Amino acid sequence: MSTENRRAPRWTQLDGLRGIAALCVVICHYAAVIQDDPALAGSAIQRGLHALALSPLGGLMLGLPAVLLFFVLSGFSLALMLRKADSDYASYAARRIIRIWPPYVMSILLNVLLIAWLGWPGGAAPSSWLGSVTGQPLHWDLLLQHLLLLWPFEAHYNFVAWTLVHELRISLFFPVIYLLITRFGARKALQWSVPVSIGAAGVSYLAKYLHMPILADLVISLHYALFFTIGAVLALHAEAIQVWYRQLDPRRRGLLVLIAVLSYTYPSQIRELGMPGFPMIATHWMTLPSVTILLVLAISSPAVTRVLRWPLIQKLGTISYSLYLFHALVIFAVMGSFRAAHGTLMATAVGLPLSIVLAVVTYRAFERPSQKLGGRIGALMARRTTVQARQSPA
Repeated sequence: MSTENRRAPRWTQLDGLRGIAALCVVICHYAAVIQDDPALAGSAIQRGLHALALSPLGGLMLGLPAVLLFFVLSGFSLALMLRKADSDYASYAARRIIRIWPPYVMSILLNVLLIAWLGWPGGAAPSSWLGSVTGQPLHWDLLLQHLLLLWPFEAHYNFVAWTLVHELRISLFFPVIYLLITRFGARKALQWSVPVSIGAAGVSYLAKYLHMPILADLVISLHYALFFTIGAVLALHAEAIQVWYRQLDPRRRGLLVLIAVLSYTYPSQIRELGMPGFPMIATHWMTLPSVTILLVLAISSPAVTRVLRWPLIQKLGTISYSLYLFHALVIFAVMGSFRAAHGTLMATAVGLPLSIVLAVVTYRAFERPSQKLGGRIGALMARRTTVQARQSPA
């Protein structure tokens, strides 16, 4: 890794963007429970949610585009981390693992305890959707697979865990992506990343067809690496992108926003729009322009930057990882106990703000200490590497 310590701007507005994306995932999951409730079938609320989902504001209720945006943001952040790093791979990996893994483990353990207490899936799940994402009995081997995180598993104890599997895997080989970009340039890196993404998707589909789920899951991480690569390219060329954006006239800027809205909102709903057999993996590439443009706007548009730096949105960004990790716990709780007596809508009204409250608590209890620990361990390992390098003969 580079030993050059470059001063880079602190892109605080990206914290706000990450916070909004995390909130969209939470809203998506609560909306899924409402849409899945047979007691509300044909109701005005279900019709309204369906209409909203198909409107330009439907992106606020979508989880998959938000996850892809997370991957682009991670690539952006990791590229800046490596750009100014004075450490070796071991210290980088240690920081990344400690940043992701300990809070994740706590979310799994708390979810397992709650699911066991609620009696799922031995009893009736509150909805078929929740039943499908918590559809396995509690087994030690399945719990161990969840805790290891890197190896493929069915995410039954926290339905966002599948994304963290790819996040951690790609983070650990991200220095190779960074090296390709800095050594061969952004154009070459993208020329390689796109066919790798397409090829990985094809191999994954073939592996599923051949009943090789482990291979399918491992290979698909190479597909998601494309989004990390896009984020890294944007990070390493942020100043040039800002200059390019400032030279755009208002009409072209408006066109960018329109493309972002269309590309973000509608690809993941293409089956709802009359193409039920459309492969969902293809919607990832269709969503790529939107998540790229959103990040460009966040770093280049003064108006977007101001909004994303509002104090409330910044606070949401601070707790975004905890909100993403622990909101499943609240959904399990309110839908598993509160809903029976008060209904899904009341459970949602209670669960949404409670998810944010729990995120604040778990951020302070688990995530912030994990961040500090990762920083200390990474810095210690980096100093040790520096000392060893100085002591070694030239």
